[in-house]
Amino acid sequence: MIPPLFALFTWPLVVLILARTLDPARAFVLAILGGQLLLPELTEIDLPLLPALTKQSVPVLSVLLLVALFQPRGGSAEARPLMPQSRFVLLATIGLAFSALLTVALNGDPLFYGPTILPGMRLYDGFSQILSSLITVLPLLLARKFLARPEDHMLLLKLLCIAGLAYSLLALFEVRMSPQLNRWVYGFFPHSWVQHFRGGGWRPIVFFSHGLVLSVFFSMVVLAVAGLRRQAVEKRKFYTYAFGWMFLTLILCKSLGALIIALLLLPAAMFLRTRGQLIMACVIAGLIMAFPVARSAGIIPIQQILDYAEQYEPERAISFGVRVFNEDQMLAKANERPIFGWGGWGRSRVVDSETGKDVTIADGYWIIALGVGGWIRYLLEFGLLGVPLFLLLI
Repeated sequence: MIPPLFALFTWPLVVLILARTLDPARAFVLAILGGQLLLPELTEIDLPLLPALTKQSVPVLSVLLLVALFQPRGGSAEARPLMPQSRFVLLATIGLAFSALLTVALNGDPLFYGPTILPGMRLYDGFSQILSSLITVLPLLLARKFLARPEDHMLLLKLLCIAGLAYSLLALFEVRMSPQLNRWVYGFFPHSWVQHFRGGGWRPIVFFSHGLVLSVFFSMVVLAVAGLRRQAVEKRKFYTYAFGWMFLTLILCKSLGALIIALLLLPAAMFLRTRGQLIMACVIAGLIMAFPVARSAGIIPIQQILDYAEQYEPERAISFGVRVFNEDQMLAKANERPIFGWGGWGRSRVVDSETGKDVTIADGYWIIALGVGGWIRYLLEFGLLGVPLFLLLI
């Protein structure tokens, strides 16, 4: 059994070895992807004045440290600056840091829920909040530095394919034997056990936070393999088999949402040309940006979707209904401080006013970002993801 903190502490050494033995693009992808696939969830190193170091931040910060201390091999990545010349990206990044500071400044009041007291944010916390916001953007900036060439894009898809095929063996083991690997390796189970028994069988989790997150990863791998198969000349047969294997693995993960994502996007990956894919990506980005407004205004027919689901999958309808109810509760609270949000320390979550018990089940990142940082953080974060797609299109 590996101590979880030991795994986090040793990952920078792994990143150093990758950087000294591989080309920059390959080392970067393996450092980030390997950390997501292998490091433990629910484990953090909480330092004063700094955001918690987790499996999401440790690989990224390790790469950044090496960029600062060493010159990576390869002239193109070496010469490319970390920050792009785009004014929007620069202003949005600065805006994220500034909005985090304003969120802290406007949430100095403590919140009282029966016996529970949620402390107010202090300017002391502002530095940590700013760093947390910048760490959110940092992987995108590093990817721009190391994965800017077309051959780097193909490398990313190939490494996703290889990692997905290897990881599928672990996932299929848990489909058969129950999700035990995280407990065997790190000594704990990172989520609710009951949520990982579905349809008379097991939903795998491996080293992710939840089986749903693992399923979304496999849906990404399915799309990557489909793209590789489309481009392949010599290894087309191999990618055909790999696609079938990964699609079957995705089905066995028992996540309808991830399967729908793959089915909706596969036609674009397999048949659309570059401009058609960009148009589809821009439509999706626009829908994501508008989603909280549509939810707040009641435009999305949630009740009709629930009624339809109950006719065919009552169990999934109940699960979906719980998520919708919690989103409505969190959305109502987020609208009390809509501009800069409630800040950290769990202040954006719904707490019972009498018992002081946290009654929130937060699944969607959109509602978490909206509650913590308000509309400013939401628009800036998702704008950094979506606006570059529109700029590419035009």
